[in-house]
Amino acid sequence: MNQAASQPVRGKIQENKTKRGGRVGASNGSIRRLCRRGGVRRVNGAVYGEARAVLRFYLKGILRAATWYADHCNRATISTQDVLLALKGSGQTLYGF
Repeated sequence: MNQAASQPVRGKIQENKTKRGGRVGASNGSIRRLCRRGGVRRVNGAVYGEARAVLRFYLKGILRAATWYADHCNRATISTQDVLLALKGSGQTLYGF
């Protein structure tokens, strides 16, 4: 028998936990920074939820296409090239990778 397998595991095992009631996705500050980059001075409170919905819809489309590329190559891991091809397919070519 392998002795390494019978050794007790030492150290703390950390799990990824989300905060209760916390938002998963873009924070208000990050949405505000995107608005500032677009030239907006003041942001209405209703914009944050709408921006999250649009961002979620956009990312779902890109990730769906990237997953399709990875599945086509019989891979379980999405690579950078898969994401670049998905962006290119949606008409938004990203250079520098």
